[in-house]
Amino acid sequence: MPTTTAQAAPKEPFHPRFVRRAIFHALGFAAILALPLAGFFRCPFALLFHVPCPGCGTTRALRGLLHLDLAAMLRWNPVSPLVFVAGGGLAARTVYLIALEGDARRLGQGRLGRALTRGIIAAAALEVVVWVLRWFGLFGGPVPV
Repeated sequence: MPTTTAQAAPKEPFHPRFVRRAIFHALGFAAILALPLAGFFRCPFALLFHVPCPGCGTTRALRGLLHLDLAAMLRWNPVSPLVFVAGGGLAARTVYLIALEGDARRLGQGRLGRALTRGIIAAAALEVVVWVLRWFGLFGGPVPV
């Protein structure tokens, strides 16, 4: 039986259709980020209960970061650096997986996926801890709503 030495076609790293989908998701992440920064979104928890939620101050902390005012960023929400790194990493991994595979089903898989998942969980837990401590006057007290 003759053997063939045909080479497999090189695998294309990103399918063009998936890249379009990834760009759409990246624009969606940008819009989600831009709406609160532009003042078009208010915290539903604060609107309903008239008290700050555990994440209150995060948008204002991001504004401080964008203006390179690190003191303001930490004053508004001391957990915000972890939130920004974990959230940004999660968004970037989502866009990457969509460009590579067409979906983000493997988002929490692998070392990076597990690390990002743990980062998000840690950020959420720390947000609640800081929120409770602020009611006792620490970290400048509750964030104004």
